[in-house]
Amino acid sequence: MPATSSGPTSASAEPTAWPRHGAPETARPTILTRRATLQGVAGLALGHWVGPSAATVPAGAGVRPARGLIPPGLAGACVPSARLFVDRFCQKGAALDQDNGNIWHTESLGTSMLAAAAVRQERLFALLEGQARQVRRADGLHSWKVLNGKIIDPNNATDGDIFIAWAYLQAAQAFPSARTQHLRAADQVLEAIVRHTVRTSTHGPVILPGVSGFTDDEGKVRTINLSYWVYPALQAFAEHDRKGPWAALIDNGQKISSYAHFGDHALPPDWLELSNPVRPDAKLSTRFSYDAMRVPLYLHLAGLTQHPAVTRSLRFYQRTQRTWVDVLSGELSPYGIDPSADVVVRQLRSTRDRPAVLKTFPNRYYPASLAVLADMPVCT
Repeated sequence: MPATSSGPTSASAEPTAWPRHGAPETARPTILTRRATLQGVAGLALGHWVGPSAATVPAGAGVRPARGLIPPGLAGACVPSARLFVDRFCQKGAALDQDNGNIWHTESLGTSMLAAAAVRQERLFALLEGQARQVRRADGLHSWKVLNGKIIDPNNATDGDIFIAWAYLQAAQAFPSARTQHLRAADQVLEAIVRHTVRTSTHGPVILPGVSGFTDDEGKVRTINLSYWVYPALQAFAEHDRKGPWAALIDNGQKISSYAHFGDHALPPDWLELSNPVRPDAKLSTRFSYDAMRVPLYLHLAGLTQHPAVTRSLRFYQRTQRTWVDVLSGELSPYGIDPSADVVVRQLRSTRDRPAVLKTFPNRYYPASLAVLADMPVCT
């Protein structure tokens, strides 16, 4: 889930998207929203590998074999962000989101599971897997939002389910003695994702952000979030499940991301209404902000370095030195590049020969989670 939003508890309710607008309007805050992480960072230099090539991979070109997270024999040796993330955020289980009231959600749970597999901490992974079971719904998906051990929103967030399924695939590599168990768990989550959240639309196959709250009265998909296309994970799913919809989702996500752009900077919004033509969902967010920044990040990590959403996003950051923009009004964030955007910018500027270097590892959950994801293919 990217850690973002998932929706309401019923299809008739208005979807919730937190935070809808990132940091407060007036000044750099001292109490931060989940993604407006402006506080200081602890110091350690990290190198990040960027992907298979700097060449364009056009829509329709098919899916390259998934690079995966950790090739056999290399786990724990080349994933510095995962080690730091585990040490800093996962001592008691799933990473807590300090900027949203110390909740944990299925995005932070899935990221924690990925990091635990990366550094081969099997006991921690088992603890996290237990947390996943506690929030598993009858349909095989996961309730997305937990506070003090209690589920406070029973809806799922599909990006969180995607992270969890991806983590099970990586665990099958990391913990060979439990390989069959983890592959079975991955298949169960993938089946639930396909059954309940992969939908057809007038714009092709799409990922429903949550089972409840994102369709109209006729059941047609009304709103999507392009940052839920976690391309490296979808590549892994396509390699694992060649009969699934993953290749089609990868191609269609690239396609929608190429034309779903708005404003002077031609950027994707956090939330997209699937009208004809598409437009930002004004009920949720008309900003290119903490959700949408993951669109170019995930494309770049999947090797799609020349996709228009990547090049336009990098141009926006370089020209404005701001974290977000309202794609309709043109309003810019009152603060500069924050730690979350910094992770994204450094990744987008990198190439195979010039890998990104994150000078400091973030001490807030969200930018730290992005750093972990940027390091996922570091060993391959």
